[in-house]
This record gives sequence, structure tokens and C-alpha cells, in this order.
Amino acid sequence: MKNNCNFSPYTVLPMRTSFKIVVLFIFASFFLSSCFKNISSSTVAYYNDFEKGDDKGFTVINWDGLVPKPYIDSFNHGHVIGRYWEERMEFESPELPAHNLINIEFILNAHGYWEGNKLLGGLPDIWNLSMDGGLILSTTFSNSPEMQSYPEWFNVGAVPEPPRGNAFETNLPGVCNLKGVQGGTVSFKISITRIHSGKTVHLSINDVLHNSQCDKSWSIDNLKITTLVQK
Repeated sequence: MKNNCNFSPYTVLPMRTSFKIVVLFIFASFFLSSCFKNISSSTVAYYNDFEKGDDKGFTVINWDGLVPKPYIDSFNHGHVIGRYWEERMEFESPELPAHNLINIEFILNAHGYWEGNKLLGGLPDIWNLSMDGGLILSTTFSNSPEMQSYPEWFNVGAVPEPPRGNAFETNLPGVCNLKGVQGGTVSFKISITRIHSGKTVHLSINDVLHNSQCDKSWSIDNLKITTLVQK
């Protein structure tokens, strides 16, 4: 397959006007639609909603080293993997069918008072996603009056996005310090397609959050990996 689609829809380019944003959006939409057309088949190669407590393939690393067992927690009448704070969660998929594109999709729950791009009097709350050792998204989320970067990459000086922008759900129950508070958790549906043909895929997610786990943390739900074949 010949494919030169190395453009990322999450890459932040220098933008100073709404006109440039519109132009970039049109360009990205056209570019990506031409990259990922002519799909001849797609297969859901892996799916986990964590309701059965399945943590096979997952590892978690914190400041003390490898956590003996990744934790699956109850949340909103179901189960998620997490909650994490200043930790790195890694996942190695089972063997995948033959493919040349891959889609990674999951729900990210941002629990607590995430402060997005906060710079004055504080530090940004950064969240990173890597695939096979390469960073594919580094962004911020906000569940406060502070602006965020998502769905763009975090980049000082870039045009910010509104808090809770592009959220999947904004009225989920809080945990810990915000236990019982509706809106104390905001969820975001992450979906990224990339060129890939390996037998497995390795995902790594980490954060640079501040304060404490009771102030802000994150969990993952409904992790789905779809392999695609492009002609």
C-alpha cells in the first residue's frame, strides 16, 4: 500500500485567527478523507469494557515501579480500568489479523477538577497517548473554567479550546473530593486511526497531573481496537 498520510489531525500549527482555523480544518478533513478511503475490510480485533475484570495485557507503573496488578474500579454503575494519577498505563494487544491501518478507540473519564491549560498561578494538566513508542496525542482537558487544548495538541501560544469542549458526557458523577457531585467527571471519546501493520500494538498512556489523586484522576472504558485493510 502506498500511503503518505503522515499528517496528524491533532498537530497544532501556529494559528492566530479564526480564518486560519477554518482553513486548517478544511485541509485536514480533505487530507484525512483521502488517506483513509477505499477500506475493503475492518475487524474489531479487541474489545474490553472491563465488566468481567479482564486486565490481561495491562501493566501500570508509578513512582515506586511496577504495580503488582492493574486496578479495575467501579464507576457509574459499571467498571473501568483506573483511576490513575501520575502513573503510566501500558497495554499490549493480542495478535492482530493482517491489516495496514488501525483504529484505537476508548472512553477517557477525566475525574475531578482538571485545569486544562492553566499557566498563571499553576501548571497545565497534561495527558499523553503513545502507540508503539511514538507519541500520537499530548493534550489537556478541563473540567473547570480554565481553557483546554483537546482536540488539539497542547502547545503554549496555540488557540485554546473551551473547557469540556468535544466532551462525550459532561454530567457524570464525581469521585473522591467530588463524590456525589454531578458533573464531577467529564468523559471524552478518543478515536485515532493510524498506518499500522504490526502483529500487535502497544499503547502507553500517562499523565502529568498536579495536586492529588482525590483532586483529579483518569480512567479508561470501552477500549476497542479495529484493524482495517485499505486497498
